[in-house]
Amino acid sequence: MNRLDTGQFTLEGADHPGIVHKITSALAGHGLNIDKMETDQEIAPYGGTLLFRMRGVAHAYDPLPKSFDISAIKEELADLGDSLNCEVTMEDAVDDSTSGVFYAG
Repeated sequence: MNRLDTGQFTLEGADHPGIVHKITSALAGHGLNIDKMETDQEIAPYGGTLLFRMRGVAHAYDPLPKSFDISAIKEELADLGDSLNCEVTMEDAVDDSTSGVFYAG
């Protein structure tokens, strides 16, 4: 199997239990593997709400199933984000493994 189609996913929004599980389950449900993932929390500057951030790199293996549709995955993540009161995105990415930094491509 060869790696194919690498993407960077991000989430920003109010923190609550199960948020990581819901996003990673959605990715896994489409056959994506998570290579790297980082999470962070901070107090919002206005209102004192705890904000949660997650970002990572996921990839699919070749051969992709005929049902694989990156547009549908992006839409599902955006809808899931709406239901979680968060912004969730997925973009094509280049993973610079030497620096540990993710670059949107």
